[in-house]
Amino acid sequence: MRILMLADVFFPDTIGGAGRYVYDLARFLRAKGHQIHVVTRNPENSLPPAETIGGIAIYRFPHVRRRLYSYATARSLIAEILHDTGIDLLHGFQPLICSSAIPWLKRWPSVYTYFSPWATEYLIKVRRRTWFHRLVAWRLRASEGKVLRSAGTVVLLSQFAERLMREDHGEMPKTELIPGAVDLARFQRIGDPLKANLRRRWNIPETTPLLLTVRNLVPRMGLDYLLRALALLREQGVPFAQLIGGNGPLRSELENHARSLQLQKQVFFTGPIAEAEMPAYYSAADLFVLPTTELECFGLVVLESLACGTPVLSTRCGGPEEILDPLNPSWLCERYNPQALADGITRVLRQRPIHGDPLRRYVEENFSWNSIVVRMEALYAKVLGGC
Repeated sequence: MRILMLADVFFPDTIGGAGRYVYDLARFLRAKGHQIHVVTRNPENSLPPAETIGGIAIYRFPHVRRRLYSYATARSLIAEILHDTGIDLLHGFQPLICSSAIPWLKRWPSVYTYFSPWATEYLIKVRRRTWFHRLVAWRLRASEGKVLRSAGTVVLLSQFAERLMREDHGEMPKTELIPGAVDLARFQRIGDPLKANLRRRWNIPETTPLLLTVRNLVPRMGLDYLLRALALLREQGVPFAQLIGGNGPLRSELENHARSLQLQKQVFFTGPIAEAEMPAYYSAADLFVLPTTELECFGLVVLESLACGTPVLSTRCGGPEEILDPLNPSWLCERYNPQALADGITRVLRQRPIHGDPLRRYVEENFSWNSIVVRMEALYAKVLGGC
């Protein structure tokens, strides 16, 4: 099968869950013998306009401030690929680039994966609700709706994502719930020597419970609530060390907040963590903490941590609930509530929860790319058969 994927973000060009999902799906489909072509944005305009990586043909359109020009270029690129390569099926992943491809989404067998509501993401990012921002959000919602109605089938990663889509756009004629997945060959428990080295790097004693959070440092991630929860733990005399990985516009503000709460000896901001080091960080932690307050439509980091054998405490923020509730409902707590986070951390650490193989088996049985890609192939076959 010859598949053309349309994605604004693609790993490793852009770091993040959405780009990682597209990359892993492309890679596992390629391993099954499919021909994969990807059209994506050139984030810094420093990468080759076209190259083949691991058998995947990648085409990058320039990213410029004048987005209309940028996506007009994308439209021309998509038309050229469809003309030259005999594509069987289109799979879109973000509404911006797919808005450039609506005529082809309608004419070709097509699938669209809905990650999260575009308008809501925008309003959360700008943190303002003036008439202008509401107007922009309305326009984004309308554009996303056109994309969804143009695709043959909409793939949803969680029931939470499905509910948000219906709230914005109503019922879609054809939908399929296929959850995200994790690369189990990459995310697995790392041996004790590497874990000890990581603790030494941050001067954390072996006996101190180590908490890990890896996020973009932006408002919806709830990191200010996490810091307040950690301050409560410190006041209660609970021993811990917290690593916060990632970068973003709130980093300085969060570091200052940690100092004001007198947490500088227990909370360490690592900055961006290299992809190759992520399994070691997950493995070294006693608990991964996900304090998200808004719009976590799936939760890839939850799967990565569990695959490395490390339990997860998450707020009830959407997608992670569907992963953790069948495993252990007590690993979930309220959003916007530092006390609930602090109580949850204490509760999970005192439980001495299952680690290692049982957590990994849960992921293997439910969220392995080897099984998820089979479900995606079956959907592709159904879409092609219905055309």
